[in-house]
Amino acid sequence: MKVNPDVVKNFPRIYELIIKFTEYGIKTPTWQEKITDEISIVDAEPNKLVWEYKPRSDHCNPYQTVHGGCVATVIDVCSSIAILTHNGKVRWLHLGITTSLSITYFRGIRSGQTTRIECNVLHVGKTLATVATKIYDQDGNLCYTGIQTKYCTDDRPKL
Repeated sequence: MKVNPDVVKNFPRIYELIIKFTEYGIKTPTWQEKITDEISIVDAEPNKLVWEYKPRSDHCNPYQTVHGGCVATVIDVCSSIAILTHNGKVRWLHLGITTSLSITYFRGIRSGQTTRIECNVLHVGKTLATVATKIYDQDGNLCYTGIQTKYCTDDRPKL
């Protein structure tokens, strides 16, 4: 994953997490490593994270468009990291685990196109967070949308 230097400066926790992801992926390669080299954080502001993604041919189905499972992985990874842009009073230390992921597929994207991914944090509470994601093709057409709900895995103080 690549990160715009302005994002590193304004959201250092995101960069720290990217380093941890990279180190873990080197030690223990996972299937999501197939996309992490192809996604870049290009902009961030409170409650919003913007990415670019350039799919490879091995991300595609037999119709030469990005496979639906790959789209789900991209949305899962990108929207999870977006939680770290939340500027409310509740802040998560970790990304949590996905409890729900709903995706709508409008049109396919072919390999080699530079896409834009916009993740908007809708809610972050003590136990659940919700992020909405939109993916646009290089011509600005909306191709996929996703809504993800995450469960917080941070340690809770014992009463």
